[in-house]
Parts: sequence; C-alpha cells; structure tokens
Amino acid sequence: MRKGLVVDLDGSLMNTNTFQKYIVFAIKEAILVCRFDLVITLLYWVALRKCRCITHERMKYHVLVKTCFFMDTRRLELFVDCLMNDINVGVRKIIEAKKEQGYYICLSTAAPENYVRIISERLGFEGFCASSVPVNKEGEWFENVRDMKKDKTLKFLREKEVKMSILMTDHYDDLPLLCENKDYNYLVNPSLKTLKSCRMAGVRFKLLV
Repeated sequence: MRKGLVVDLDGSLMNTNTFQKYIVFAIKEAILVCRFDLVITLLYWVALRKCRCITHERMKYHVLVKTCFFMDTRRLELFVDCLMNDINVGVRKIIEAKKEQGYYICLSTAAPENYVRIISERLGFEGFCASSVPVNKEGEWFENVRDMKKDKTLKFLREKEVKMSILMTDHYDDLPLLCENKDYNYLVNPSLKTLKSCRMAGVRFKLLV
C-alpha cells in the first residue's frame, strides 16, 4: 500500500484563514460589479456569526449558497492567485521532499472544494478532501471537520489504496485524525490548547514552527 501525506490547509499549508479571505474577496468583487444585494447578504451572515448568534458552520453554509454561482472559475482563479503568497514555506518543503519519495499527497480541509480543488491542482497534489459547496438550501450539508473529516479522509485514501503515514495540521479539531495516525504527526505552529489536547490524547508529534 502506498504511503500518504495528509496536510491541512488553514494555519498549516497556508499561514492564513482562507475562508475569511474568500468572504472579503467575494465582497470586493461584488462591489466592483454593483452587486450590493450580495454584499449586504454576506455582511449579514458574518455579523450574525460575530455576535455568536449562529455557528461557524451555519455561516459558512449560507455564504457558500450565496456565492456558489457568483464565484465563477475566473474569480476563483484570481482568489487562489492571492493565496499563493500565504503558503507556509517549511510545510511545502516537507511536502515536496515526500512527493519525490513517492508519497501520495492529499489536502484535507474544512475549506470549500471550489477553491481547494484549484489549490490542490496548482501545487501538484494528487487528491483532496474538502467541504462540498451547496448550491441551494435544500438537503443536509456538513462541514468537513473533526470526525466527519477523519471518516471522509480515511475513506478517500482507502479508495486510492493509500495509507496515511504523515499528517500535518495546526489545530485540535484534527484530533480524530491525529489519534488515527500512528506514524508521523507534525503540529504546525500549534496553539497551547492544541498542544495540551494532543498531549492529553497521547498523540505523538513533532513541532514545526
């Protein structure tokens, strides 16, 4: 079975929160074409989240529903252009080294697949797991995070006949995946809460700062 390296996006591969930047980018683009209805709607959902009236997952869901058609291929490509300056150089060096050794590289993240797909292709990764992009308000939608992320990522890797050997992440939300991986875990610039959570769970890791 081929060895795989799984890397998280926000705070790990990228030194930023890409979804926050996605919202700001979409608002700016909407202003440029006088789509003030979209601007107001996005600000409304962001405000609800800032006031803690809704969960982050709920905010993300509504933002994606409202932007899924507006953020077309051209705009998504421009957005990813902006993100390329936020790549964590240390993380990318490890990824490139493992790629040369034949590792399967998988980007696994809670970010939406509309721009995760482009990032994955730009960096030459072989696969990705991300949150889907809802096109309407019908049906259930779940963010690719915590146990959902673990199950989806491991299922994806099994289908590719890949065994997770290296996991790179910055966040305690990935504890389910960290506990699953018995080989090499990298914690990228982790918070004190992440360090404490990993130690309490008995996760073996190497710091990458």
